[in-house]
Amino acid sequence: MGSLLSWFPRTGEVLKYVASQTFGLAAAAIFSDPKDHEIVTLTYPNWSQEHPLSALFKKSLAPYTPKREEEALALLKKLSPTLQDQVNDAWGNRTTDKQAKWAQLTPAIRRVVSKILNNDPNPDAIYGAIYALADKPTTDDLNWGKNHAMEDTARLIQAMHAHHRLSPDEKISQFSVDICSGMEKNLHDHTHTFQLNWGRKEVSQGKIGYINGMNFTKQDAENNAGTISWHCADNHALECVYSPTQGKMIDRMNALIQISGSTLNPATKELLQNWIRFFYTHPTERYLQIAYSRGALETYNALQLLPQELRDRIIVIAIAPARNIPGKFAHKVYNLCLEGDPIKAFSYQGINAWKREPKEDITLSIKKCAPHLEEEDSEIGGRHNPHHAAMRKVVSEIIDSYLKTNDCPDPSVIKQKYKVSFSLAQVFPFTAAILSAIASLFRFKKKRKAPPLLPVTAPTA
Repeated sequence: MGSLLSWFPRTGEVLKYVASQTFGLAAAAIFSDPKDHEIVTLTYPNWSQEHPLSALFKKSLAPYTPKREEEALALLKKLSPTLQDQVNDAWGNRTTDKQAKWAQLTPAIRRVVSKILNNDPNPDAIYGAIYALADKPTTDDLNWGKNHAMEDTARLIQAMHAHHRLSPDEKISQFSVDICSGMEKNLHDHTHTFQLNWGRKEVSQGKIGYINGMNFTKQDAENNAGTISWHCADNHALECVYSPTQGKMIDRMNALIQISGSTLNPATKELLQNWIRFFYTHPTERYLQIAYSRGALETYNALQLLPQELRDRIIVIAIAPARNIPGKFAHKVYNLCLEGDPIKAFSYQGINAWKREPKEDITLSIKKCAPHLEEEDSEIGGRHNPHHAAMRKVVSEIIDSYLKTNDCPDPSVIKQKYKVSFSLAQVFPFTAAILSAIASLFRFKKKRKAPPLLPVTAPTA
């Protein structure tokens, strides 16, 4: 009897696990046609690892010693066969004087990288990386990267290495993703990225992304992103992924499919492409991703596919997430949920319910976040509303720190400051969610409508 009672609090998880696996199998059957799938190969930059040619060039700048020569020859052997031959040919063996030959190494490396750059079919990518590595100097020169490419050979080597131009014989940093594009074959609006930047300030360090939840039209997504930009991000520009709606019922089925992890939708691909594009042009800065409701599922799946070195450069604010994102998936993660929001109990904690991933959620106290908010006003828009005054207070605080430092406070600080005190809802979350949903039916009858969202073209403050 005791063992049966111990399973009662986990009833919700068991049901979610069964549902997710059932829908996962159903999705595999429905979208089994290869025409419904596309294999997307994504290549990410090599900013974190120094290329042997870079180390060789730096060593060549120092005066000759037998030990340095020995170390240089060891680095030369680490180059790919093609690049090794190019350096050897440029270096040559025209003298037996070791010091004279050593002096020829630096110009030989410069000639090699210059030749590779001149033969590059897409040098603009290299020039853009050079501009980024120079900390994006303020200039009217639209060709700054091109005009200053040869000034700093070490910087040029780093830019070329990031774009995989120096290792044609080596394994490139890439991975493939199976995306089910067939999920959207009958839709008018497909998943896509749009830039919310008209009349808005550009983020000086990094970039802020946004992905909407379920049952959002394109106009809904634009207005919600505009409201977050205006109220929480000091009217800064957002890079938005629109995840289209197919109706409430289909959207919920799609969410369960995403929970199972068996089939990935196009929004997952769009997130990955945006992040990797950012990493190519921002060698050291962090990306702030805001995900609302179902958008947290797609963010979870996208983060799972990234290598840890890239995860560590993403910060996630998951607002009322349909799935909590583990802290290890990113540099910092904030799973923010208002007290009384039914999504809290239904948010899935892991692909397999039996793995028991830590919840790592922050249940926000409305009284602590917005102490002057009237009780009636606290219900406007519902507890799942991303623009609730209490939610807006916390999100604004996190984004404000990001805009100033390209980083955010530790999630434990936010949790300690705004978390709900002990309640029975923490012990029986599934039961509390059902009661909250029933109570909301009565609140909706007398609840005032939420104020209109700000238009996308809100003027600059």
